[in-house]
Amino acid sequence: MHQITWFQAHLVFPDTEFKLQDKVWRTLEKVNEHTYQKDIPDVLSPSYATIRLVCRSEVESVTANMRIYMQIPLAGTEFAPADERAKQATTYEPVELKALRDLTMFGSKPLNTPRLLDESIQMQDSNGLVPGGFFICYVWETVPGLCLRDAFGSDAFWALDKSERSKIKAALPREFEYI
Repeated sequence: MHQITWFQAHLVFPDTEFKLQDKVWRTLEKVNEHTYQKDIPDVLSPSYATIRLVCRSEVESVTANMRIYMQIPLAGTEFAPADERAKQATTYEPVELKALRDLTMFGSKPLNTPRLLDESIQMQDSNGLVPGGFFICYVWETVPGLCLRDAFGSDAFWALDKSERSKIKAALPREFEYI
């Protein structure tokens, strides 16, 4: 079954500009997109779609990651009138955004954790999928190194030689103290 793409092409097309709080970011490429659509209201976590993009700030020549969270309608209400979909509108704070804010504010040893570079929290307009629903966009720096997990688990870590895994295990407690 084909999954719906909630993000219109003009939002994710290369060279699309996003003006957040501090800077203008230009998209370079789409990395992934995920949908979390529910069929009944859930106060803890509403239905949303998220997309990760690689982006660039021309002002500072910085390449970074951008994530967008957009509230989407409950399953079965996609074609309901806008005023009905608007009743689903809510606020939301992604855990990842909160963590990036905290790590940036309280600092961590350079290169251990990415810093939050920019953000924007808006509501969808009357033409949105959920009028009044959240549209959250934030950008964080790319840190060097190998991601030790993928979307399905820790395959990258276990693919390393035992000696490399041992070095990582030994370094984690020391580095964690700086976070």
